[in-house]
Amino acid sequence: MSRQKVALYASTALCSIWAWGFNPYGEAFFIMNFFHALQYFAIVWWREQGTMKRVFRLPEAKRAAKPAALAIFLGSVFAYGFIADSLPIHDQWFVAGVMCVAIMHFWYDGFVWSVRRHDV
Repeated sequence: MSRQKVALYASTALCSIWAWGFNPYGEAFFIMNFFHALQYFAIVWWREQGTMKRVFRLPEAKRAAKPAALAIFLGSVFAYGFIADSLPIHDQWFVAGVMCVAIMHFWYDGFVWSVRRHDV
């Protein structure tokens, strides 16, 4: 088993024990979701930073390519979160769109990683 996978499992276990063992349910749920998001974005960045630089047409030779790709990546994530949180939630179509993105990310994860492994 790779060191990265061991680190992922160990950090998840420690965070889970701390979150669920020493915090109320609502806080523990928030902590674990936040931790999952951090892990997910770290994995995506580690695995896909080259693809992001290529998609955003950032030349590899430039020193600013990696920080620029990271800024675009995180900026788009924060922009989606800000828009999803700040717009009125009484709009049924908007709520449906946000929920679709939230639910479909599990399917997208499986599809994207299976394509990377050439299973599809």
